[in-house]
Amino acid sequence: MSASLDHLAMIAALALLTYLARWSGFLIDARRVPSAVDRVLAYVPIAAFAALIVPGLAVPGDAAPRVIAAICSGAIALRWGRLWVALLAGTATYAALRFILV
Repeated sequence: MSASLDHLAMIAALALLTYLARWSGFLIDARRVPSAVDRVLAYVPIAAFAALIVPGLAVPGDAAPRVIAAICSGAIALRWGRLWVALLAGTATYAALRFILV
């Protein structure tokens, strides 16, 4: 399998873009971010986590155990504030429900 010049140019452009995006983080770190931007950035981790979780809940025929496990996991995360405990509880809940329902 050989890479054409177009592929190599695309790889180089994306590498440069990635490098510049990471380097800009160092430049922003030295400056003071406005409070409105700081408040918005505080919601990025939960938005990213939700973007990973929500599509997995809408699996046809398997939605009920997934939704129940997600609710259980979310309740535990809110109560104890430990992500690893919430992930273990959600996984255990899903596995138990799959075992019971099958």
